Amino acid sequence: MVNAPVQAMRPSLLLVVACSALSFGAACGLAPSPGQGGSPSGASGGGGVPSTNPTPQGPSAPADGGVADGAGPAPTGCAGNGAGLYCGSALGLDPSNLYACDGRDSPSVAEACSEGCNPNAAACYAASCAGRTDGTYCGGDQVAGNPAVLYECSSGAVASHQACPSACIVEPAGTADRCGLAIPTSPRAAAGNGFALVRWSPAGVVQKGFTVTASPGGATMQAAASATGVTFDGLTNGTSYSFTVTEDMGTASAPTNAVTPSASANVVPDVTQHAQTRNLTCEEAALVMALSHEGITKTENEVLADIGIDLTPATFDASGALHWGNPYKSFVGNPDGLETNYTGYGTYWTNIARAAMDFGATVVQAGEAISPAVLYAAILAGHPVVVWVTGDFQVYPKQASWITDDGQTLAWYGPHEHAITVVGVDDTTVVIDNPLKQVEWQRVDRATFEPVYLVYNQMAVILK
Repeated sequence: MVNAPVQAMRPSLLLVVACSALSFGAACGLAPSPGQGGSPSGASGGGGVPSTNPTPQGPSAPADGGVADGAGPAPTGCAGNGAGLYCGSALGLDPSNLYACDGRDSPSVAEACSEGCNPNAAACYAASCAGRTDGTYCGGDQVAGNPAVLYECSSGAVASHQACPSACIVEPAGTADRCGLAIPTSPRAAAGNGFALVRWSPAGVVQKGFTVTASPGGATMQAAASATGVTFDGLTNGTSYSFTVTEDMGTASAPTNAVTPSASANVVPDVTQHAQTRNLTCEEAALVMALSHEGITKTENEVLADIGIDLTPATFDASGALHWGNPYKSFVGNPDGLETNYTGYGTYWTNIARAAMDFGATVVQAGEAISPAVLYAAILAGHPVVVWVTGDFQVYPKQASWITDDGQTLAWYGPHEHAITVVGVDDTTVVIDNPLKQVEWQRVDRATFEPVYLVYNQMAVILK
């Protein structure tokens, strides 16, 4: 483990607030180095944590949303097309509209196609149920129309039509056609001891249910139509698995990330991902996620109200020391402020632990100097953990002294303070729910996690 220069942040005591068999927080913003004397000064810039990775080479999207350098421009008008009618898809415009080109660059809408525009005929689709028995038909199956639209025929006329999210499924004669399911999106997995949690986001109308298939081996599990995840048991430790999710009448998803179950792996179930809603409320959002494991639903603002907010402005003295509120006693600064200009900061473990207990949660352990081994043991025992790290997972040394309004001296590591919820661990990685990234089950190598966990003196709140 890399030992970064660290000054322990006071108070450094360990608080055990509940008896247990187990003994054992949007980056919240960035700032320049403190100035010498006077009031805080620095770039005011946007919230969040900029990456420290080198600028990528090659095409990049311009700020105005135009075409990236080096990419061929997409067609957005009549340029290069003769006079006539064109579906929007041929012009880089709304594909549901039929456009007229008359030799000038700017087309005009000839017709808004309620059933979609047929690019093969440069005309709007128009279904007809003449001579058809009552029922549902895909376009092109005995009725004219868009093959991606399901039509309802009644008394020889089109009674209604519905665009199918993925495709319209033509069934054998005597069986009504139907919309197919959109492919389940965002499939993801996290490993435990002989099992994996698999989750997905359904798209479209679920008609039957889902089948989750493991690879290798081909073992399957069934899930109800309302499901968004399963616990896939019976896996072999040490074997790498990925999973696909298929709606029982639809198409398989892309494979999940690969995971390897092991005796030293676990992922805590029933933790609901939550993206922070304010510039600096990463700790509050991390607690909201951890509380969900105990079935407690709270908002970031409710957590803030319990913690309290200290809006005392920050200043610097002639030695360059920062004078500000105490994050061990309240939320320091404006939750909608920025660490980059010292208008807001955040809060520490004392307040998050207290708020959790005030909301009826069981806090197993909270404090500092909670080693990675203790943290990992807690996760293996099924406990989510709120931890403090740097927002970009880079190690930063102390940049200045921070003197609180009640006279304590803390360390200022720059505008990198961030909190996350750790929900999983395996032999080489930790699995986190990051309120800034808005991604469930972000995987971080232990070799990256442990040094940045040390920056804030291994600060954590372990919940039941």
